[in-house]
Parts: sequence; C-alpha cells; structure tokens
Amino acid sequence: MESIGYVTVPGKAILLGEHAVVYGEPAISMAISRGMTVLLQKIENGGWFESHRPIGARTSPYITEAFIKSTQEFGKPQTSINMVVDSTIPPASGLGSSAAITTATIASVLATLKYEGREDIDINSLRHKIARVGHMVETHVQGSASPIDTTTVTYGGGILVGKRKILGYNHLWSARLGDKRWELHSVDIPEDFHFVLGYTGIKGNTARLVARVKSFVTKNRFGMEVIKDIGDLTIE
Repeated sequence: MESIGYVTVPGKAILLGEHAVVYGEPAISMAISRGMTVLLQKIENGGWFESHRPIGARTSPYITEAFIKSTQEFGKPQTSINMVVDSTIPPASGLGSSAAITTATIASVLATLKYEGREDIDINSLRHKIARVGHMVETHVQGSASPIDTTTVTYGGGILVGKRKILGYNHLWSARLGDKRWELHSVDIPEDFHFVLGYTGIKGNTARLVARVKSFVTKNRFGMEVIKDIGDLTIE
C-alpha cells in the first residue's frame, strides 16, 4: 500500500472551567505532548476505511460523523484511503481523545483532497473551519459540547474561551450553538511551564457525564450559580 502522508494532532487538558464552558462560561486549556497520528494509506478497495474497517460500519462514531461532515464542508475525496491510527492519549480520560480523532479525521480528508490537487486546501488557513466542523461532530455525538477541545487540538498551545472577545488576547474564531456563544482566543504558554498529569486508569464516559451535569444545572435552582462561579474563577 502506498502512503500518501500522515496527520498529527495533540491531546488537551482543561486547566480551569471544565463543564462550565459548555454553558458559555470562560475556560482555559492547553495542548499536551501526548497525541495522535494517522497514517494515510492509498488502497484499491474503494471507499474509506479505518484499520481496514469501512467507515460507518464498526468505526468510532467520531470518525464516522467527522468523515461525513468534513466531506459535506470541503468535498469528498476520490482516492480510497485506509486510516491507521496511532494514539498515545489515554482514552476516556478527559485528555481530548475524541477531539483528537475527530480533528485527525477532518485533517485526513483535507490532506487527501490536497493530494488530489485541490489548490485551495491549506490546513493552516482552514484551522477555524476544522475546529468548527469538529465542534459540530462532538455536539452531535455527545449531545452537547463546547468548542474548546477541538479548538485546542487544532491550534495547539493555550486557548482561552469566553462569552465575548477579551482584550489583550489574539482572537481566533467565534462559535455559536443555540443561545450559547463562545469566543476563542490563543494564550501564550511559557516555555518553562511544566504541567504533570497523573493517569488513574479509570475511564469516564463524556456523554454520560455531560448529561449528569446538565441534569444538575437544570433541576437545581442554584445550578447555574455554580456554573457562573466557575466562570468567575477562571477569569480571576
């Protein structure tokens, strides 16, 4: 099989504002050194595959939805591809494995379109669209999601999310979902900054946890007050 290239995407860690960011409150995140690489192999089977499994059959819902939405947004490649995923991100650990595979799939579609001669495809200039499509995918799969994960793994570095544009920070793009609005900014991370993450091995279910937080927020009169306090702490 001929290799036409590969894409790499980092994982992420939310430092402040996790869960509250889903409700439009500010949060701070950063990319981490662990990540995901997808090798793109040109094959003769016809169609798109992940580890030789047809996309949509037994593949991750993130891969399936990312492939569908990215081809709708950018166009469907004619080349048959097998995606070989190599990840060092612990799954179901809050470190962005779903955002990484979503973003990597979108980038794989773009890389293949570029391989086919699409001169308008430049991943660096399309980062805001990649993050937006990725946010749509995570919202579809999880039921509710903020754009912080896909933005962090798409742009790298540090990301600050707020309800409005925040002076003094480089604005990247704007996201909206119903009555919720997010403004995404880049944040400089000091070169000598070290953040150590301990992995317990206990796996979580993002969609289930998001639903539990939503239930707490909607069924308790002080639920939104807690969310607001988290946002205030992040800005402080």
